[in-house]
Amino acid sequence: MIAAFKAKRHGWKLSVTEFLGDDRGREILREWQEGTDVEVEDHVNRVSDAEVQDWYEKMYSRKPRES
Repeated sequence: MIAAFKAKRHGWKLSVTEFLGDDRGREILREWQEGTDVEVEDHVNRVSDAEVQDWYEKMYSRKPRES
């Protein structure tokens, strides 16, 4: 096996969410894309800065315990 990937299909588009393999595996995927009408794109899950800041504040800005 040269490569493996997970993708989500959206009509004629594949969003690759995970890819295991080397450059040759990517090349084969690109060649397959050129021979079909399917568009292949890398999908990266990104978290916005605002979401990270909200999470950080919830986790680390605890109010001191009152006695």
